Order: sequence, then C-alpha cells, then structure tokens
Amino acid sequence: MKSLIAHASAFALIAAVATGCGSFSDFVDDNKNKLDIPVTTDYEFVTSFDIGGAMGAAAGKPSPAELKKAIAPPPSKVDLVLEVPALSDAKGRVKSFEILKIVVTPTTNTVTSDLPAFDLYIGPMDAKDTSGSAKIATIPAIKAGSTAVVNAVLDAAGQKAAQQWLTTLAFSQGMVATMIVKKGENVPSGKADLKIAMGLKVVLNPIK
Repeated sequence: MKSLIAHASAFALIAAVATGCGSFSDFVDDNKNKLDIPVTTDYEFVTSFDIGGAMGAAAGKPSPAELKKAIAPPPSKVDLVLEVPALSDAKGRVKSFEILKIVVTPTTNTVTSDLPAFDLYIGPMDAKDTSGSAKIATIPAIKAGSTAVVNAVLDAAGQKAAQQWLTTLAFSQGMVATMIVKKGENVPSGKADLKIAMGLKVVLNPIK
C-alpha cells in the first residue's frame, strides 16, 4: 500500500514539474482520478444476543399478552485502520467506501424462537444509540436453533448516507431488532452468537 501511494504521489509531482511549476494545480485536477487505487478486502466481527437475558423473568413462560421487546445493544466503536491490515495506511485517503456483501454465520444458537431480523446501522464514532445513524443493511430472521449462513440485504441509500462516517474508517456500528411474542406463546430464551463478515471495496486516492 505504501509503495503504491508513494509511486502515485511521485508520478504526480514529477509530471507537474515537467509541465511547469505554475500548472501543478491544473495537472492535479486533470489527473487525480487516474491515480485512484481500489482496495478489495474483508472486515469481520462477532456479536452476541442474549435473548433470555433481554426477556428477563418472563423467558420460557407463556406470554399473557402480545409482547414487543426492543433489542438494541449499545453501538460498538470500529477503527478499520487498526482492524484491517489492507487499510492500515489509508486514513485520510479514502475517496469512497462500498460494502459489497454481508454474510452472517450463527456460531451458536440456543434461542427457542426465531431470532428477529436485525437492522445494521453505521454512525459517528461517539454515538450512544442509532438515532443519528444510517441503516446500511438488514440481517434476515434466523430460525430457532439454526446455524445456517444467511446473507444480509444491503441498503444502497443507507450506504450513501453513511459515507460521511465510512470514509473516515472510524465509526460506530449498531444493531436494532424487535422481538414480538404473541399471546399464549412461550417467551423465548437462549442466546445466539453471530460471526458477521463484510466484503469491502475502498477506493483510495494518494493525493486526496
């Protein structure tokens, strides 16, 4: 990565000098897009949902009425410069950031009902909840006890809105779902551990 950026920067400088000092800014404006460096890489994280804990004392018992329970753990902080080796030298050079896919693998799942669909949010690094963040994908419901791999549904508009945070490579990541239990159904218990893998395409510009 360093060699690519160094080479591109050196090329820009040499060419600018060759065309005359007064035309440096014009040369950069005309050619900076030609120096874009696309980087395709992966980012993976794990998360857990303690459904039994969220439901409290009611877990495992018949629900006397319809129950709706929001499940929204506090957002976690992500620094891709530290977590993704391919982006270790990319800070301040990101032109665009695209999530190509999100693959979810339940590594354990003892939840006694379907795990509801979860919306995945990206927001500012200091976010305390997802109220000011952008929804970038939805993880579909996972059947009770299932450990089958599922693919998230990406939200193009949400990704566009999240560029302001994604391109800094440092942002918050939050998940929100609503567990619904019908009257007479057993309130779910159990826990699910999920491995979430993202395929990324990050376009860098060494003179951005």
